[in-house]
Order: sequence, then structure tokens, then C-alpha cells
Amino acid sequence: MIAPLWVKSFDEGNVPHTADKLRLLYPQDYVLKNSPEHLEQFNRFLADLSQATGSEVSCISISEMWEKYPPPNVKDQNIHEYLKDVIVNTYYWSFYDSQAWLRETYLKEHGKSPFVNAFVKWRWGLGQSVTDAQHEEGMRRLPVYRSWLLDQVLLQHGNNAVLILPISESAPNYRDKPPSEPSIQSGFDPLYLSPILGSPDLVLPIGQIPYDSKVTGCAEILPVCVTLVGKPGGDADLIKLARSVFQSSGRPSIIRTGSSMFG
Repeated sequence: MIAPLWVKSFDEGNVPHTADKLRLLYPQDYVLKNSPEHLEQFNRFLADLSQATGSEVSCISISEMWEKYPPPNVKDQNIHEYLKDVIVNTYYWSFYDSQAWLRETYLKEHGKSPFVNAFVKWRWGLGQSVTDAQHEEGMRRLPVYRSWLLDQVLLQHGNNAVLILPISESAPNYRDKPPSEPSIQSGFDPLYLSPILGSPDLVLPIGQIPYDSKVTGCAEILPVCVTLVGKPGGDADLIKLARSVFQSSGRPSIIRTGSSMFG
């Protein structure tokens, strides 16, 4: 991807530390690759965000930063290997364990297991398979990753750093199409940044993309959204930032119900 002119790339090791200046960080690990229309809408929002705040958008790579400046005592293991099983060993384990009361109570009262859909059953199976040692290792790795994210990504760039992330590419999801098989999510998945960090995560509607519907035979509309992730406890600041961008750029701050968010 060629970054727009107003986006600044930098060497993470030589970033000026300015606690009072807003730092806008765009992780290139999550760049949209298969939807040029979505990417265009996203870049347009980045331009509005930069202009409204007077701050450049800095392109970063979380995985490259990990490679250059890994956490202490983590050697010869890239970020994807380190986080590969963390979600199963923590979140999925908790998902299974926290619902033990449901399975036990239902079995006692009805003599059979409760009905759950295939996805819940799949997650229960994964959570059940986690050993105590695996769970303990996952719980050890989570705070290591969290501390590293805060030190090297958010707080390193000043107390006002904000991550700007695209949400999955906009594409029609027809109800007559069977869902794909579930897959194990890595701890590197952008959806886990906010819960791992304990940070606010603000999803903003920024545009729409037309597509030809196989159901109606007409041009229909898909929403385009972006998410902002701020420092822990920075909820109000994140909302103020979003409001200022929408006001200065003239973007609508109210969405409609129905087939189109905007008039």
C-alpha cells in the first residue's frame, strides 16, 4: 500500500515524545486489501481526522515493533506465534468455565444437556480442552502483551495516542448462504486490542458503499465504519475527538434506520 501524502511513516525508535500532542497511529498490520472502495472511504476519514486535529497520521507496524523491541524475556518468537493460542487458553476457557452452572443445572433438572448452536458447542469444546498449564500460560502472556502495547504503542507516543483501525471489509452477507466454519482467533486480531488493553473502542459510521444485490436485483448500500482505540480511561477524550472530526468535516452525526445510513 502507498500511503497518502499526508500520512507520515517513521522509525518507531526515533519518535518524539510529546505528552500534549495528539498522536494518530494507523497500524499497517490491519490494512484493507480486498476492497478499494472501503479503503478510499477509510483514507478520506484519515484525511479529515488529520485536518481536524492538526496532527499527522503515523503509519506503524505492531508486528515489526515487536520484532525490533520485544518484551523482556521473549526471544525468537514473533508476535503471531506468541499470541496464537492465547485467546483459546484464556477467553475460550473462560467461556466454557463460566457456563458450567448452565450445563450442570440443566442436566440435573432435565436429564440431558442443553441445546446450543454449533458455534457455542465448538467454543465449549475448545475451552474444555485447555489444560490448567495452558490456561496459566495464557494468563501470563496476556498482561505481557498488554504492558508491551501500552509501553511501545500507545503511551510511547504520548498520553494522547489513538489507534485508527478499519473494520472488516464491507461485503454482502446473504442469509441463504451457509456460514463458514468457525476459526480460532489469534490474540493479534484487532477486535481483541480493546479488551486486552482495557481501552475504550469507539466505532464510527463514516460512509457507504453501493453493491448489486442478488436478492433485489438493485443497487443496495453497505455501511463503512472505522474504530478508534484510545488509552485506558480515555473514553471521554475519544468521544470529544470523534465529535470534533465530524463537526469540522461536515460529516453527518446522525444515522437513519432503513437501507441507508445517510440521506
